[in-house]
Amino acid sequence: MCGLRIPGRGTSRDRGRRTSDGGQATAELAVAIPSLVLVLLIAIWVVSAVSVQARCAEAARIGARAAARGETDEMVRTWAGRN
Repeated sequence: MCGLRIPGRGTSRDRGRRTSDGGQATAELAVAIPSLVLVLLIAIWVVSAVSVQARCAEAARIGARAAARGETDEMVRTWAGRN
């Protein structure tokens, strides 16, 4: 073939050698891993915020129920603070 090279086709001795994009995987991991950690931390924070909101709503419900029964303010605070 008179020395013509077809792009994408290496010679038999080129097979098995690393190409120039060998560091691409490292660069992609350098971006992907911190991104995944950030997404994981945000997910944990959201779950924690939802949990705190649910506990607050439950305490308000218990306090409102105690107040509706005619309990004293001190007892309402005690019941609501237990949660």
